[in-house]
Amino acid sequence: MKVHACADCQARLIVARGVPALNAGPDPAGSAAAQQTAGGTWLARFLAAGEQPVVPEKRYAVHECEGTRHKAQRDAWQGAVAGLHRDQRNRRGQRPGPQVTGYVRPADTLPGMGDTS
Repeated sequence: MKVHACADCQARLIVARGVPALNAGPDPAGSAAAQQTAGGTWLARFLAAGEQPVVPEKRYAVHECEGTRHKAQRDAWQGAVAGLHRDQRNRRGQRPGPQVTGYVRPADTLPGMGDTS
């Protein structure tokens, strides 16, 4: 069984396809079901409310620690900065709009619509 360690809290983790990292020990209250294939890879899926895992699967909990929360916050910040920089890059290549050469002020009344007195 290939188990990894969390870089922040040194907890044992299972890295599976389809879900974030899972705690290595089975958890009866976990929200994910995972199984190890004959090749050694892990396949996992989230369970719906009230759903039970099928026979080869076991229930695991998603790993949550202070380091993963900080990483998610850093990823959100970096994504926002990257989006801002992408918008700035795209704006550089656009041609300026046509210049305004003069303004035309429409008349207060149109001919033939004035007072008939």
